[in-house]
Amino acid sequence: ILRPQDIENRNGGLSVLVSYDSRNNTFSPQQGILAEYRYYIFSENLGGQLDYHVQELDTQGFLNVNPEWGFAGRWLSRWVDGDAPFYAKPFITLRGIPKLRYQGDVASSVEGEVRYSPHPRWQLSAFGGVGRAANSVSDIDGAETASAYGVGFRYLIARLLGFQMGVDLARGPEDTVFYIQAGGAWLF
Repeated sequence: ILRPQDIENRNGGLSVLVSYDSRNNTFSPQQGILAEYRYYIFSENLGGQLDYHVQELDTQGFLNVNPEWGFAGRWLSRWVDGDAPFYAKPFITLRGIPKLRYQGDVASSVEGEVRYSPHPRWQLSAFGGVGRAANSVSDIDGAETASAYGVGFRYLIARLLGFQMGVDLARGPEDTVFYIQAGGAWLF
């Protein structure tokens, strides 16, 4: 149950981003690596009402071993310290698990995907992942593991841009979810 004081606040902050990107395409990558570290500082000194920090490490890798088969993987970790509101707390990020469902002061997830292209414009995939959320880094090993898995397909809708669209069907601990995807599943 949300109370008005939990929602009515003002956030003011700065962020730093360090990024390495060797992907062959920003929208629908098939080859390369994306590694990003983000550090967010929210403070009363920056015009907000709360003092907290959020850090995030997001690594994604894409590999095509031949024109038909490819693999992708992602490791995402977030952690927070200070007086963070509920909506800024880290959560498990996997297809098949609702956003903000499993939250804590630290959350980490790993997801893998196998891709098969029977035709240059079509791509089928199977994916799965696990994640944990806890109230501290020391508690993450004992935290409950949430898992999700699914299948999907993509169609190369804009060949010159390398832009794919498609759908994913994912099963998490509670529900089965249908996603309409524009580009890769890990864009945002």
